[in-house]
Amino acid sequence: MPTPLVQSVMRALGVLDLLTSPNASSEGIVLSELARQSGLQPNTLHNLLRSLVAAGYAEAAGGGRYREGPKCRQLGLRNRSGPWAALAKPLLDDLVAQTGEGVVFYLLAGVERVLLFHRECPHPVRVIEPIEPRRHFFSLATSRVLAAWSPPHMRRTLVERWGLPGEAYDGIRSVEALDAALDALRATGWARCLSHGGHVVNLAVPVLGKDDRLIGALGCYLPLSRCTPDAEPSILAASRRMAIALAGVLEMAGA
Repeated sequence: MPTPLVQSVMRALGVLDLLTSPNASSEGIVLSELARQSGLQPNTLHNLLRSLVAAGYAEAAGGGRYREGPKCRQLGLRNRSGPWAALAKPLLDDLVAQTGEGVVFYLLAGVERVLLFHRECPHPVRVIEPIEPRRHFFSLATSRVLAAWSPPHMRRTLVERWGLPGEAYDGIRSVEALDAALDALRATGWARCLSHGGHVVNLAVPVLGKDDRLIGALGCYLPLSRCTPDAEPSILAASRRMAIALAGVLEMAGA
């Protein structure tokens, strides 16, 4: 005799299927529409959604709407990151050749950064690792770009996971100050910060799809001694051009 299915689990998975459907709006689906599509009673559906939100597989989008949560996005991103890396590699290798500096490309999967590409520079003097271990999320330029181009609810989720940056980002100790800094960064279109005890310059630009939808953050890192007044604008210009090309390739692949 087959083992009976757990109906509550089957109902929850059915709701997840609706939230993660290719036809689901990024703004979420209203509760009444979810009830219609799932065939569940609103009270039952609401209880399932509360559990899915608590577990990170769904999130409230405001106005009575729900959408897939950060854990769903993280799982999906991990499945797609391999093919995307293969598509991105020729372009990012070209950026290393143009700038002569190390390059990284990060995606945001839920509240974690996913490194899609990393290439060191060809110089004898180089930064071996672009990221220092155990650093705060907001301490590097690529992370700040990812946060700046994320919607407000995702910024809040990042703060819940990582906390306010404090000394890791200009002494910021309030949500309001963080939003102001990220909004200012977004207005300039790029981020810059120092790492490794002030000896390494990190530059980053967003990779944006249609309607300025965030795909990822493209970064260059180099020793402070090589970041001359002429070198920095040149690296940023090359990075912006490559970000546009990269967005086109990845969008065609479903990013």
